[in-house]
Amino acid sequence: MIVYPLTVSFGSKGDYQIWAGEGWHHDPSDEGHTWAGHVAELRMPLPRSRVPLVLELDLIPKENNQDVFVYLNGGFAAFWHIDVPVLKTAAFGASLLRPGENTIQIVCPRAVLPGSGPDQHVLGVAVRSLRIAEGTP
Repeated sequence: MIVYPLTVSFGSKGDYQIWAGEGWHHDPSDEGHTWAGHVAELRMPLPRSRVPLVLELDLIPKENNQDVFVYLNGGFAAFWHIDVPVLKTAAFGASLLRPGENTIQIVCPRAVLPGSGPDQHVLGVAVRSLRIAEGTP
């Protein structure tokens, strides 16, 4: 049973793969982070809450001036403009949660190809951790 606070770690040693949906670039050599493409999803059974929740993401942009949108079950949860590695926090209403599986989408509209080599994965931000807790930031 998942309880708050919930912390998800990324990278080859992280536990994010339990909930990873589409859009992640899994690289065994990246121990501390995992790259998200244009849209990367996590699908997890989040417990209902009667109080607001706080979302915290530890992010590294692929390029300067990266926009990051976060949606929970299709509802807007956060927007950040980042240009350096950063820990970002946003509050959202518990009404965005639903019984059963919940989908968190990280959307990077300016994701880029890393280079001209054989790696053709589109990368937006690297995610080091995600945390959801009850309360306010």
